[in-house]
Amino acid sequence: MTGTTIDNRAAVSVLAKDLDDIWAFIDRLLDSVPADSWSKRYGPDWTYADVPWHLAYFDRIMLAEVLESGAELPQPQRFNLHSMSAINRWNDQEFARRPAAQTPQDSIRDLRAVHGRIRRTLAGMTDADLERPAFNHFFSAGFETVRSALRGGLLHSWGEATELMTRLGRHDAVPEAATRNAIEGYLTFMAASADASRAGDRPFVLVLDFTGPAGGPYAVRVENGKGRLVPGPADDASLTFRLDPVVFNTVMIRRMQNPMLAMLTGKIHVKGFSKMPLMQKVFSPPSPDKQLTGSLYGG
Repeated sequence: MTGTTIDNRAAVSVLAKDLDDIWAFIDRLLDSVPADSWSKRYGPDWTYADVPWHLAYFDRIMLAEVLESGAELPQPQRFNLHSMSAINRWNDQEFARRPAAQTPQDSIRDLRAVHGRIRRTLAGMTDADLERPAFNHFFSAGFETVRSALRGGLLHSWGEATELMTRLGRHDAVPEAATRNAIEGYLTFMAASADASRAGDRPFVLVLDFTGPAGGPYAVRVENGKGRLVPGPADDASLTFRLDPVVFNTVMIRRMQNPMLAMLTGKIHVKGFSKMPLMQKVFSPPSPDKQLTGSLYGG
């Protein structure tokens, strides 16, 4: 293989490896689920058996199909999940399509087959293909790029994997690249969704200082009528959270534990606690039917 060929696939190879790493992590977690746990409750609405089925249809629809079709994705397959309620309805629809005889092992095989499809597509790509169109079904984004689709897929896999790991009571080392990708994606959307009208006359600066190998500080700055993500610390931080990335996902994003309890038990360390009420206004969760717009990574 020539040096030019390697250079033409350098970025694709990195993204492909990042996906392989998080998929291998998911495979290990799924293989560790006790046989008698598949029918047990997984959060308020799911069972453990729902996890591989969800992962399989998500990666098929959101990654495999959009990567394979590109700009030619058929019109009937282009849909817009414009709110949290719409996302919930879509998930219900996909769960309703699960065959009655489907076992968790069937779903795991389906998931691995979908990942095989994605790997084959990536194997034929160069870095230039990362800028080709790929449809994003979320929040009226429409056509973005292959790169943004892959990063969105990484984020989703990381979020589901770290929740599964936590519910299984495991403390595995989570792939670092996927962790950084997920942090940046979640915080980019958090910044874009901030209600700047509630920040007041001064900038509101939320710093999240992540611990661990993939950690580091990020500042979400809300000023001049909008929010933006700035990697690194901020001397003018209004409020600072110091926490593990997995705690960020399971507590702050997925609300598996009350955030205040997480603070009281030392999972989240807070500096500037008096600004908590303002933070909750600026970054209040959207109502289920609110029309959401924006992208995790843009173009």
